[in-house]
Amino acid sequence: MAKDKETERSVEVSAVAAVSMILHAVKHSHEAVHGVLLGSFSGGQVKISEAVPVCHGAPTLPLLETALALIKAADDSSNSVVGWYVSPRLESDERPGPAALKIVAGLASSDDKEKEPALVVLRNKDLDKIVLDNERSMIDSFQALGKDFGQQWLKPLSTGIDNEETIKAGVKKALKGEINIEDLIDHFEAESSKKSRWFPNDSLKALLK
Repeated sequence: MAKDKETERSVEVSAVAAVSMILHAVKHSHEAVHGVLLGSFSGGQVKISEAVPVCHGAPTLPLLETALALIKAADDSSNSVVGWYVSPRLESDERPGPAALKIVAGLASSDDKEKEPALVVLRNKDLDKIVLDNERSMIDSFQALGKDFGQQWLKPLSTGIDNEETIKAGVKKALKGEINIEDLIDHFEAESSKKSRWFPNDSLKALLK
């Protein structure tokens, strides 16, 4: 995979993370969706292993702090918070909004360039059609962004996704009702008797095996 020539940074999205982001966007297709990206930093590459849905609509600081605390308490892996994702509400909008830009900047806790968080924008234009069409690639639906000279996360980075066939098959199965994706807002609002596991979502991982 070709890397960003100037920074030598690139982003690789796992099938599990990609499916989670897509299902989150499809479930709340009339609102912007946001979530946390977990994974690791390796050299100049950001490896995204999981995407944790946080909210639909505008994220607030208390919600973000709650989500990060709950994720930290529940995650028994070696994953780190490596970024943030957003799928804009409008199909024509391919840029992250002010909320996403502010959050990812706040996640940058290190001066180490190689450990800067990534901001992933999931373009929702024709997303459902692309999933159903085996001849169309999904790679253009994902764009990772890094910090530019203006200190904004608007610089395109080389972006790869792992195993498109697995991603499309997983989304199709999930949409048939085999699993349910909830963000933290959905989880809080669900009736106590109907609450499902928000994170970690083991059923999603099992679906893709």
